[in-house]
Amino acid sequence: MKHIFFFTLMVISTATWSQGERSDLKITYIEGRGYYLNVYDFSPGMMKVMNEKGLLGGGPTWVVLIETTLQVEFPSTLKLIELDDESDDLQVRSRSKESITKVQKIASRLMNERAYLLKYIELASKSGRLE
Repeated sequence: MKHIFFFTLMVISTATWSQGERSDLKITYIEGRGYYLNVYDFSPGMMKVMNEKGLLGGGPTWVVLIETTLQVEFPSTLKLIELDDESDDLQVRSRSKESITKVQKIASRLMNERAYLLKYIELASKSGRLE
């Protein structure tokens, strides 16, 4: 059931991805399921950075960037969120509004602050999982 729900969220967002845009990082609450957040940035500026670093910039890239940043800044939050990178974006779920808000803030900084993004690309690269 979880995969069907994530697939539905992915289909809803596909039109935005095809336009080379970025996630608005809006948190959605679904009764009985928790809080959801889609993270993606296919804007020309972000794709330039990703290409320069040899990264694809899709869901698998974002999951490692978010995990790395959380490990440094909010390590206890990792236990309170679920990350699904089976698509072109990163879908985050949590029953904790505080935890998903931390992810939202981190994603916003990664998307809007080049130095912050480059710092965590460098750290995440050391894991060998960044693609």
